[in-house]
Amino acid sequence: MFNDLIAEDNANSDLDSTHTEGGIRVRISKSIERSPRLRQLAIDIHGYKCQVCDFDFELTYGNWGKEFAEVHHIKPLSELKGENYRTDPKKRS
Repeated sequence: MFNDLIAEDNANSDLDSTHTEGGIRVRISKSIERSPRLRQLAIDIHGYKCQVCDFDFELTYGNWGKEFAEVHHIKPLSELKGENYRTDPKKRS
């Protein structure tokens, strides 16, 4: 998969990298997996109003905020250190 990539140290390059473009750069990063299905289930059960602070985007922003919600966990997923966690959208957790 990565056999055709060439690692190169540009720190000592004579070319000014700000004047080049079009090359291919590979970035590898980690992200916490999120489930759109679980998000929608939580909204279907609890609605669009925040279960913690009662904030309602539609009440505050009118039509712009209609059917908008930020769905968060009480315990942040980042604290799980990459472990799989069974989420129950009925609970506030």
